[in-house]
Amino acid sequence: MTATDRADLLRLLSALCDGRLAAADRARLDALLCGDPEARQVYRRYVGLHVDLGRVLRAADPAPPAPVRRRWGAAGLAAAAVVAAGVLLAVAFRPPPGDAPGPAPVGRVAEVDGAARLVSADGRSVPAAAGQPVFPGQTLAVGGDDGGAVVESADASVRLRVYADTAVRLSADGGGAYLSAGTVRAEVGGTPFILTTPHAEVRSREASRFTSSADGGGTWVSLEDGRGDLVRSADGAALALEPGRVAEASAGPGPLASRLLPVAAAAPRAALKSASEAVAVSPDGRTLASATGRGAELWDAAALTPRVTLRTAQRSIGRVAFAPDGRVAVGGAAPLAEVWDPAAGVPVAAVDGGGGKARSLAFAAGGRLLATVGWPGPAAGLRVWGADTGRERPVPFDGRDVVAVAAAPDGAVLVAGTRAGRLILWDPAADAAPVVVAGDGTAADAVAVGRGRVAQTAGRRVLVRDLARPDGFAALDGAGGPLRSVAVSPDGRLVAAGSADGLALVWDAAAGRLRHALRAGDHAVQSVAFLPGGRSLVTVSSNKAARVWDLPPAADH
Repeated sequence: MTATDRADLLRLLSALCDGRLAAADRARLDALLCGDPEARQVYRRYVGLHVDLGRVLRAADPAPPAPVRRRWGAAGLAAAAVVAAGVLLAVAFRPPPGDAPGPAPVGRVAEVDGAARLVSADGRSVPAAAGQPVFPGQTLAVGGDDGGAVVESADASVRLRVYADTAVRLSADGGGAYLSAGTVRAEVGGTPFILTTPHAEVRSREASRFTSSADGGGTWVSLEDGRGDLVRSADGAALALEPGRVAEASAGPGPLASRLLPVAAAAPRAALKSASEAVAVSPDGRTLASATGRGAELWDAAALTPRVTLRTAQRSIGRVAFAPDGRVAVGGAAPLAEVWDPAAGVPVAAVDGGGGKARSLAFAAGGRLLATVGWPGPAAGLRVWGADTGRERPVPFDGRDVVAVAAAPDGAVLVAGTRAGRLILWDPAADAAPVVVAGDGTAADAVAVGRGRVAQTAGRRVLVRDLARPDGFAALDGAGGPLRSVAVSPDGRLVAAGSADGLALVWDAAAGRLRHALRAGDHAVQSVAFLPGGRSLVTVSSNKAARVWDLPPAADH
């Protein structure tokens, strides 16, 4: 629980004991108690303190004068009300054990595609399983492994796809839900539905589909079809939702915003088999590599026909990168990464990070070095190895905060992105010190380098920099969920990113204009790559689906 949430909780508990808790504050208190076990501990201690205080005062003065008795009688009633409220919360939000009587479920878990849990209001947590009932007050929480889950109302009129790092709770009647943070995609039947966030309400007026995200900065909603409204909680300001537009309710003052999202009604040209979570294109543009879980598949980038299959002893292969000379690195677990000679079909080096799994790879120093970013444990952060020996090389900065790495096509410049949003530009073959540039404070979960340009994800935006002058950046606004992947076209003119809610977005980097939004499915787009010429895009989603898209002409918006 953050310091802000703790202060807010204490304020709300004080108001509750004094009998002056407004309806909006009651909803906020409910959200805090249902979403945070620490908040519930504070609540119980606070209630216990007030009850004990009342007992002490009554014991010290068993027969106080009438006015005092009336005052502490009121306090006792307030404390009793708090206790009663706590008991009701605990009873109402606890799933019935076994066959014991209890509240009827308000929904069920329809699908699970990752690490998901059901968390009761009293802090009990159990793994979520498909078909499992959801009771009033239970929160479906999905962890940060980019999986997801689907929860639907008891009458199946509402289906919510819940993405990574998201917690959502159905209302007692199933006609609404509370999204504390993260991203959901809603499919609503003909009945009205209200999705509540800390900043706003998304109100569906008819059968519709929409994606909504919330974080500390505000609430976003993208309506695919149907009608609805976005209503800001602070002042009741409302904005009618139109299909194809993205609306935003920020946490601060200012008008509600809406902009067109140029969603292309396009179908993929091809689907690549045996894909895992990553793709890469060779520097000469002739070969496409897709991770396969047990190795990598190499494809002719123009004809999209398979060339070579690399089978490794590694587990959970999910990253792939090319050296300038055509060698391929595959990253997974045990060992952390292997370097392969595709022509010979044999590994030439392996690096062992001491545990964990590779989350990012890049060749540096013209292909002589391999940079890895692993997680968790000893492999976490940036480490650099000899690409032909597997021996670790020193790094002239603390790489433990690095979460993503990329390199220029010639392998001369290595770019590392950190949790704090900083970029570190380093030439391992030169004596010059690394260049560190600040971001906007949002984690750079993915970075990419193209001709003269560096791009990094920053929440729902992409920050684009001139490689020669990296201190300044242009921000490209995304839509829907946080961005998980990024790529720069070979000529540096286009930037693509994949979002947590299944969109692939393409911008004109120079104009800062969103040109295309491709619906790549319901799952997070974990990897994007441009094919030669920049007219086609490859996407790989967290459900292991890899697709090739021919980009349509730029939308006029």
